[in-house]
Amino acid sequence: LHICAALNRVKVAGILLKSGADVNAANYKGTTALHYASTPEIAKLLIDAGANVNARNEDGETPLHFAQYHFTHSLEISKLLIDSGATVDNSTWMSKGLDSPLQLLARLRKTSDINIL
Repeated sequence: LHICAALNRVKVAGILLKSGADVNAANYKGTTALHYASTPEIAKLLIDAGANVNARNEDGETPLHFAQYHFTHSLEISKLLIDSGATVDNSTWMSKGLDSPLQLLARLRKTSDINIL
């Protein structure tokens, strides 16, 4: 499922989910398929299947963090995550010494995306 998310294999991911794949299964670093969602289509499929939009890996990063780092569709995926309940409250991360998604956008100089947060 992680590979399907990263490679935007929506049909294969759908088959895996219908066959009982755990949408919130984490890899050895605690990262879920939703962290790797490379397009809004695959992100929506995973969210609709019950993916935890606030899942944290062992570094404390959520799918919203990953969307800022990695993907061409970061704005669309970020909006979808936020509309689906992803936490954007800065205090959640600051108390753990981590960058919030907003701080991450500023650090990455992705100022065009800041308004959605």
